[in-house]
Amino acid sequence: MRIIKDMKLREYIETKLLVDDWSPEQIAGRLAQGLGLESVSTPTIYKYIRSVYGRQLEYELQLAKQKRKKKHQRKVSQLEGRVFIDKRPEAANDRSQYGHWEGDFIVSGKAYGNVSLLVLHERVSRYTLIARVEARTVKNVEDILLECLPALGPLRSLTLDNDIAFRRHDELSELINAPVFFCQPYHSWEKGGVENVNRLIRRYVPKGCDISKYSQREIWDMQHLINGKPRKILGYKTAREVYLENRQEAMNA
Repeated sequence: MRIIKDMKLREYIETKLLVDDWSPEQIAGRLAQGLGLESVSTPTIYKYIRSVYGRQLEYELQLAKQKRKKKHQRKVSQLEGRVFIDKRPEAANDRSQYGHWEGDFIVSGKAYGNVSLLVLHERVSRYTLIARVEARTVKNVEDILLECLPALGPLRSLTLDNDIAFRRHDELSELINAPVFFCQPYHSWEKGGVENVNRLIRRYVPKGCDISKYSQREIWDMQHLINGKPRKILGYKTAREVYLENRQEAMNA
C-alpha cells in the first residue's frame, strides 16, 4: 500500500521496470541510497507487481520480456552453420599454443551512432588489438579483420560471439585462412580472455558513451597502455613482450 499511495514512488518504480529494464532488487537498492523517495524492499516491489494494482504492469513486463526474447532469437537464428566453442582445439582452451584469438565488440550507447570497437585478444600472450568500426556491417568487419591479419599471424583460430556481423562466417574463415568458432548463444563468458580485456578498456571508454568521439590516436594509446602493463599471470612481463616472443617463435617454426 505504500507504493500505491505514493504516486511519485509508483511512477519511479514503473519507469525503472519498463523503460530502464531494472530489476526490483536494483530499484530497491537505489531507493535505499536516498533519492527523496520512500525506501521499499525488493519483496515489497514484487508484491506490488503481483497485486491487483500491478496487473497491468505485470502484463506490460511480460510483453517487454517477449519482445527482447524474439529480438535475440532473430539475431541468433541468422547465424546458421556455426561451429561452437566445444570443437575448438584443446591447445586454444589450455593456452598451450600461440595464435588462437578471440574477438568481441564494444558498442556506443543507445543514444549515439553505430561506431564501435572491435577487440581482438590472443590467448597465450594476452595481447590485444583494438580497431574502430564505423558500422558493424559484414563488409566493414571483414575489411578490418583483413587489415589486422598481419598482426594476428600466424592465426590458428578465431572465437567470436553471435553478432549478426559474423553471419558470413564461412567466407570469413576462408578470408583469414583459419577456423572460426562461436560461443553458445548468450554465453559470452566462454571467451573469457576478450571479456576480461573489455573490462580494462571500459576504464577508458565508459559504458554508454559515444565511441565516435575517440580519435584513432586515442584508441592506439589505449591499446599501447593495456599491452604495456606488466602482468602477474605472465611473470610480470608485458603482453607485448610475450606476444613478440611467441609470434617470432611461431613464424620460425
